Amino acid sequence: MAIIKPKITQDVFLNKFITYLRTTLNLNESERIVLAVSGGVDSIVLLDLMDKAAKNLNFELQIAHYNHQLRGKASIADEQFVHDISIQKKLKYHSSKGKVKEYAKKNSLSIEHAARILRYFFLERVARSNNIEIVATAHNFDDSIETFFLNLFRGSGLTGLSGIRAVRPLGKKVLLMRPLIWATKQEIIEYANKNKLKWHEDESNELLNYTRNKLRLELLPLIEKEFNPALKAVIGRTMNLLVQADDFIGNSVQKALPMLIIDAKQNYFSLNLSNFITLDSFLQAEIIQFMIENYILEMPVPLQSIDRVLKLLTAEVGSVCEINKDFIIIRDRDALICTQRSDKPKDILEIQREGEFRFADFILTLKEIKKKEMKFSNNPLVEYFDYELVPFRLKLRRWQPGDSFTPLGMDGTVKVSNFLVNEKVSLIEKQNISVLCSKSDILWICGKRINNNVKVTDLTKRILRAEIKKIDNQN
Repeated sequence: MAIIKPKITQDVFLNKFITYLRTTLNLNESERIVLAVSGGVDSIVLLDLMDKAAKNLNFELQIAHYNHQLRGKASIADEQFVHDISIQKKLKYHSSKGKVKEYAKKNSLSIEHAARILRYFFLERVARSNNIEIVATAHNFDDSIETFFLNLFRGSGLTGLSGIRAVRPLGKKVLLMRPLIWATKQEIIEYANKNKLKWHEDESNELLNYTRNKLRLELLPLIEKEFNPALKAVIGRTMNLLVQADDFIGNSVQKALPMLIIDAKQNYFSLNLSNFITLDSFLQAEIIQFMIENYILEMPVPLQSIDRVLKLLTAEVGSVCEINKDFIIIRDRDALICTQRSDKPKDILEIQREGEFRFADFILTLKEIKKKEMKFSNNPLVEYFDYELVPFRLKLRRWQPGDSFTPLGMDGTVKVSNFLVNEKVSLIEKQNISVLCSKSDILWICGKRINNNVKVTDLTKRILRAEIKKIDNQN
């Protein structure tokens, strides 16, 4: 495709914008772009600029609006306003809404973070469903400065201090671009006024109950007044240096990952401990930050959290570090494992000797069968019991410290904890082990071993078959 050639106009701001598209964002002609438009001045200016660029550069623009439902009738009015603009400009329009407060409460997030997650989920979905590879948002230079300070206060490390990137991945085959990241808020407002643009003012921007607003309205003006009126320019130069440093470190992280990652997927990762401990502590911290941000939380975590994780390297096997209320990192024998907390049921499930019962992440089926139907195999999820030795009333629960039983093939009792160690059950698997119990005895460590006292013998007349079927909780 042809490279954009800046079209000289009488508007200096527009010329700078088009030049930025060409030289920094490297946009080609005929690109297809989804514009995130909230209705505020920043997004309305971005829409106006992109619309003007599109007329000369053959961009295909589509508008996406996400209603956070945080401001009642004002949110509805914003949605209608953006929809009307899309009709006026004859641009394809996408919209959605979400229950941000409910999502924030359910996931223990701030309103701001919850809104951000839901909004980006929506934008990525719009892009992918329309085979578009670029999403553009109207973040500006002032937003990036605020992000620098917020991350500084959180102690998020080098990555967080590089501010808002001009380009980053939003998902598979979708890029998130910020074409106005170079422009100050004042420049944007001046352009809007000069071109007589109309926008909706979000009154929540003037409230002091959001951390970012406190920073914008109170702290930064105070620092500029009392310490350095050129604060934003100074921080801007600092962020540019940090971006370069972060890129360099990021390359080092990527080179190290192949020898470290044992497994990595959404909400889980495990790292090779013996290889990890050979790395410099600074690189170790950056790797942990990278893994958490990309597989667990989608945002940087405070430095003190990273420091707690690194202390696991010299801790005993089985030591645990909390990332938040939902995720932990465990030091296993040969790995560092990050996972969700076990969804241990609070209550014991009372069951009968026969039937189908759902507990935790599995379904247990107990059924009497004929002796000739019994087929022993290596499948640990299927076991057979002497029906007459199993009480009518049973319980399912998680195993607990202090539990003991008589494993199949043995006469004496052993602690369940020691049995699991001998079976080389990992720490992650161990926290999810359930047991089938009578009033006084453990009859089966589910999926591992039955109690010797309820086994099938030559004297057994009736057979109880037990089968476990795992449930995929991600579906």
